[in-house]
Amino acid sequence: MNEPGEFNVWNAMCAMMLCASVGAKADALKAGLLDVHIKGRSEVLYRSDKFMICIDFAHNGPSTYNHLLAMREYHPKRLVSIISSDGNRDINRRIDIGEAAGKLADFVILTTGQNRMETFEEISRLVLEGINRTPNVNYIIIENRQEAIRYAIENAQDGDLISLVNLGNMRTQDFGGVITKYSDAEYIKGLLKELKLQ
Repeated sequence: MNEPGEFNVWNAMCAMMLCASVGAKADALKAGLLDVHIKGRSEVLYRSDKFMICIDFAHNGPSTYNHLLAMREYHPKRLVSIISSDGNRDINRRIDIGEAAGKLADFVILTTGQNRMETFEEISRLVLEGINRTPNVNYIIIENRQEAIRYAIENAQDGDLISLVNLGNMRTQDFGGVITKYSDAEYIKGLLKELKLQ
């Protein structure tokens, strides 16, 4: 299976049991698992001798925690987590996302996700509360998502794993009800070309 993390093993087992219950053969199930690739879920976009970049759709505390735990399985020298939380959604998610990143990442960059009808300040205040539940966590705030990604890549150290969560494979961002086209994956690919890393 190409998806990292124990939680993905459990997901795969559930899927295999369901398929087996309707007559799928074991060999077909094994072959299918070898070809699993879900865009925007623990998706490795870039890997070099120096660092790697992964994106994920994690948008609450448990999914952020499980994703970052899976990223730890790559044994990075430094896990850099770029996190955000959504406006006009359960505000408890914000604290939980911040706390998960604070516990598992070596360096956290807090940025914008889907603000919707809330301000970045309203959203980030609670994410910061979660981050600060972990003593001595290193973090910075870069409100503009593209600038946050650029900062992480331009300042990447040997052995870094940069994990970008929240938007996954989404193709838009919502600011105050104004929806604009945007993709983490496409922005990262363009930036890597600009920086002559691809």
